[in-house]
Amino acid sequence: MKSCVFFGHRDYDYTNHKDLIIKTIEELFNKHGVTTFYCGGRGDFDYLCEKCVSKVKMLNTITFVKFLSYYPKNKDYKNNFYDETMYLLEEKVPAKFAIYYTNRKIVDMCDYIVVGIKRKYGGAYSALKYAKKKNKKIINILDM
Repeated sequence: MKSCVFFGHRDYDYTNHKDLIIKTIEELFNKHGVTTFYCGGRGDFDYLCEKCVSKVKMLNTITFVKFLSYYPKNKDYKNNFYDETMYLLEEKVPAKFAIYYTNRKIVDMCDYIVVGIKRKYGGAYSALKYAKKKNKKIINILDM
């Protein structure tokens, strides 16, 4: 079972990339055997990926998991897009570092990283640099 995670900027207009994201998800599923997709659900890229995965999921057997950077305060943390949620941090970290460490954990878990990154700063860019260091297979939809 192979997996993929999405990272992108919180505030960037990805609307014109919807078809490319859907095509990428379909290719990962059909050609590379990716059956589990992860998303943090925190920004414009994540929200678009939620919609795209949900569309592809209607015709394919895939699992969509929301990974959490902060321990959920209530049990009703899922939304209609996700099959499950997952909190990854085993150790307690200061809140300002929670996203950073969660992103590293999810990169370690996944085979493929799909990104929508143009800027060379921020959390998504930090996750991308870490994924490169770990020799992960990276697809940047903004470079296609």
